[in-house]
Amino acid sequence: MSQSALGRATFARQAPQLSIRSVAVAPRRLGPLLLCCACLILCSPMLARGAGLEAFAGAVGGSSSCVTFGPPPPLGNFFGSAGFGVGTTGNGISDCGLQGGIQDVTQSVGPLSSPPQSVNAPIPGGGSFNGSANGTANYGNLAASVSGQMTGITGPLVFSEAAGFGLFDDLLTITSPSHATGSSGSVQFTFTVSGSIATPSSNTMFATSADALLKLVVAGGSQNIFHATVFPTSGTVPACSGNTAGLTIAAASISGTATCSSIFFPFQYGIPFEMKGGLLV
Repeated sequence: MSQSALGRATFARQAPQLSIRSVAVAPRRLGPLLLCCACLILCSPMLARGAGLEAFAGAVGGSSSCVTFGPPPPLGNFFGSAGFGVGTTGNGISDCGLQGGIQDVTQSVGPLSSPPQSVNAPIPGGGSFNGSANGTANYGNLAASVSGQMTGITGPLVFSEAAGFGLFDDLLTITSPSHATGSSGSVQFTFTVSGSIATPSSNTMFATSADALLKLVVAGGSQNIFHATVFPTSGTVPACSGNTAGLTIAAASISGTATCSSIFFPFQYGIPFEMKGGLLV
């Protein structure tokens, strides 16, 4: 069972449109996924720095001595329970008999890259898990890459996982000469997503999966803009409001291009609002 992932996101200011680009892919084998977002309202967006940047990488393998698990705080704080977990005892990794680790870095000035994280851990049955990940974030760019290969026998306490993400937190102010400061408006973001995800040569008897997720939070309202999942016997896109006709979805793979739109988020002209975007692979 092999896996690899690459991801990139770009956020750029263009008057009169605001655009985001992102590339995503996730565990078990993924080619790059490109997500481009455009806000096509007639306005003049002005960007200001918000809370900052965060880049994460994690790779964990082995047989756990702990029996309860959850996402590490850096991942769970924004993405929730997104499939990458550690034990709830001690540090959740070595304190649970696992190998590997996580890297999480933050700063206000970009670009920011996490140190790469890798693991080579024995797996019950004489196998091993080799995995690696890294993440990169900037105001305008998000990137992540993941790869891994597992041999051996899986089970509820066997770990073979890797994840990376990039996240930006910024402030956006939309102004218009025809709208007074404080008047209400709504904005929709549209993303173009292209790339591929696959789980090659995976045993269909085991829970091999690959995920790519782009999440957007605007003024406290959140939405999964794009989510793709691949299993050895299927491929699904549970989140993408728009046109997926350009995607080829088959057992063990998803490839092509889709256009996905957000809901309409409310805002007030001339009043800054927070915008956070995260790319997890």
